[in-house]
Amino acid sequence: MRSQETDTTARRADTRPNAADWAGRAVLVVVLVVAGAYASVIGPLFAVACPPSSSSCEDGIQSSLPLGGALLMACVLLAPAVTLASVVGVLVPRGGAKAGAIGFAALVGVFVLTVASGQLAAAG
Repeated sequence: MRSQETDTTARRADTRPNAADWAGRAVLVVVLVVAGAYASVIGPLFAVACPPSSSSCEDGIQSSLPLGGALLMACVLLAPAVTLASVVGVLVPRGGAKAGAIGFAALVGVFVLTVASGQLAAAG
């Protein structure tokens, strides 16, 4: 008959990530960091760009943004915070692909929010 301590140790050894798991997590972390940089750098550029049909913009950039505060918050605060939380979630021993997928979806949401905040202001 095995003791409860031995059973717990055996279960803990089975859930410990191996080298292939860590390599996959490293790739996922790189993807998340690139997506976070894209959302916080390229997203605002898309947001301030004028639509092709607009003739009132000079040099292709909107002169005023009514939702500029939301745009600033999304690219300076929200995208880096989501990226950091996602990376931490991936690197926690029980985290992994599920935390990375949720973080990536949140970064896509931040990107869409950023672009929509600028383009809705241009349309209105």
